[in-house]
Amino acid sequence: MLIKYNGEYAREVRSYSGCSKCGTGRTTGGKEVYKTETKIFDGTRFLHWRVGETLNVDELIGRYLLRKTYVDKDGTEKHQFEEVSDATTTDQ
Repeated sequence: MLIKYNGEYAREVRSYSGCSKCGTGRTTGGKEVYKTETKIFDGTRFLHWRVGETLNVDELIGRYLLRKTYVDKDGTEKHQFEEVSDATTTDQ
């Protein structure tokens, strides 16, 4: 299955202070960023995508990736990955 990475908006936290066990922990400096690459471990190898790249993956992994979504800045839900029918693959 050929899967293409489209990118995503995510919230990145810059620092953490306090204790997570007792509940006094807090995060500071978080901001929203647009991610242009991602890595996924499929059990045997790391799959590394950059925006617009296409990789050939197993059917089960492909179905999982196609379900991953994020909420864009304008409030619409978008897919991080999409299936493509024919492209030059970067097989890792």
